[in-house]
Amino acid sequence: MLPGQLGICVFSPPLDPRGNSVRGVEACQRMAADLELHFLHATRPSRAAIRSRHDVASAPSKRIRPPADRDALLALGTRAVCYELQGDLLFGGIERVVRSIVERAGALDAVILDLGAVAHLSAASAAMLVDLRDALAAANVAFALIDHPAEPPRLGAELARLPAFADRDAATEWAEELLLGERPRHGAVEPSGCQLFAGLSAE
Repeated sequence: MLPGQLGICVFSPPLDPRGNSVRGVEACQRMAADLELHFLHATRPSRAAIRSRHDVASAPSKRIRPPADRDALLALGTRAVCYELQGDLLFGGIERVVRSIVERAGALDAVILDLGAVAHLSAASAAMLVDLRDALAAANVAFALIDHPAEPPRLGAELARLPAFADRDAATEWAEELLLGERPRHGAVEPSGCQLFAGLSAE
């Protein structure tokens, strides 16, 4: 039992002199090594890994768009979601994040993970994010990250190939463009369509 991470039970003969399953102990040791599990190395409860979650409709980018595009994004915006993560991302925390995203994947076109407030990303968590990327790609869901470059890189080569943004506004604009896709666009916004010029004459 690892508080805040997981509980596991194994059963398999033969037993060692202490009465423990030989294969079970070996399996637990390998799992602990692969997932970086240790009862003294635990983050806050896994539910704290997700600081916030919002969609593009409720938190759009700052880009000024024609009314028709704004209306389209209000209708389509729930199909692009940003998860803001925080703290140390160990197995327990990232597992809940991945499960939450996969459960909703059928209703999504884009997922953004904001890692700006993540202090530590374990190797096991990075590997699970690679698996998440592959699962979303198979479901035709775009995947991107918000993260500042680090030395040495903490995401690894696999995740480094994902679209990555330095701030949330740029990532949100990327998702908006993806949602708008091939629908008819209305070109540049005329001055009369901007709040700044509202009420002024054409001259």
